[in-house]
Formats: sequence, structure tokens, C-alpha cells
Amino acid sequence: MPLPNCRDLLRAKAQQLLAQREHGTQELIRKLSYKHPDCVEWIDEVVAELSDSDWLNEVRYVQAFIRKEIGLGHGQRHILQALQQKAADVEVVSQCLQEAEVDWLELAISVRVKKFGSTLPKAVNDVAKQMRFLSYRGFDSDTVRLALKTESD
Repeated sequence: MPLPNCRDLLRAKAQQLLAQREHGTQELIRKLSYKHPDCVEWIDEVVAELSDSDWLNEVRYVQAFIRKEIGLGHGQRHILQALQQKAADVEVVSQCLQEAEVDWLELAISVRVKKFGSTLPKAVNDVAKQMRFLSYRGFDSDTVRLALKTESD
């Protein structure tokens, strides 16, 4: 039996969460389900209302997430995988990644320079170490190879 004020309770909690930072639809549903298991039958209705009133916006969430991850020095593969784990809409993610104004090679070079310094690696072990690092950060193999051949400014 749901509580009589479930809708208001869920709306208030959702607005509190959305005021702190952007959330994806699935992420918000998961959090609301966890916090208020007695009110799960009202969650879809509350989420639809929030989406209609633009409190909840999947595109805005994905764009904010991409900006944050780029600021942390993560590559395209890392960002895509993280958003897939958060059950973000695949079409929205691919559209936002294409629209992101970022030079992935430049980002990879700056991440490499920050970690290892501006001189290019000469020893095979150093090249392999830097390649693994950039791959772990989510850069594709072509970008990694170019980043290890390009001098930083």
C-alpha cells in the first residue's frame, strides 16, 4: 500500500537531487527506488512530470558528464563506457560526443605531458608504459600513437 503523499515525497526528493547536479533518467529512477521503496509505482509518473517541466533533461546530463570527464583527462572510449554503465540513451551519447568541441589528440597529449613530462619517450619500456596509460584513460589506439609521436608546445 503506497503512502498517501508518495508523489509529493518523490517529487521533492527528485528535485533535491537534481538541484545538486544533473542526473540521467535511469540514475534518478534507481536512486528514488532505493530511497523510497514503498513508492515505486509512482516513480515513472514523477519522472515524466520532471522531464516535461525540464527539471530532468537527458541531453543536458550527458553534456555535463562529458565536460566533467574531459576535464579529468578521459578519452572518448572511457566516456562512452561510463555512460553506458549509467544506462544513458546511446543515441544521445553519440550525438553529444560528436558535438563536443574537443580535440582528442590535443587532450591525449596534455594528459601525457602532465603525467610524464614534455619529452617524448625513447626507450621501448617508456613508450609501452605511456601507451598503456593513455589507453587506460580511454583514448583510441590511433590517438595514442599520434600522442606519442607529437611534441608538446
